[in-house]
Amino acid sequence: MITKHDSTMSDEDFYRQFKSRIPKGIYYESSKRRWRVRLYKAGTVVHLAYHKSYGLARSSYEEAKALQKESTQQKLEQMDLSTHSVHSLINTLGKL
Repeated sequence: MITKHDSTMSDEDFYRQFKSRIPKGIYYESSKRRWRVRLYKAGTVVHLAYHKSYGLARSSYEEAKALQKESTQQKLEQMDLSTHSVHSLINTLGKL
């Protein structure tokens, strides 16, 4: 996990330098001077929030990902996989 400890580095410079190590879903939006957090669900983008700091954005992202994973796991446990064809399983997973 990458963190922003150097207070002399601007958010924009931090984003440029460490972009490849920042999770997909966390972006620095220089026009707003805010960190944007979003998730991807079934091929669509779900905007979550803007944050003033990378640390808050990272926490928000991790919490949302954990909830998304938990929700998906609960839906998979509710399904009786023995009675579903592969096609219906794929359709169901696409709606998660």
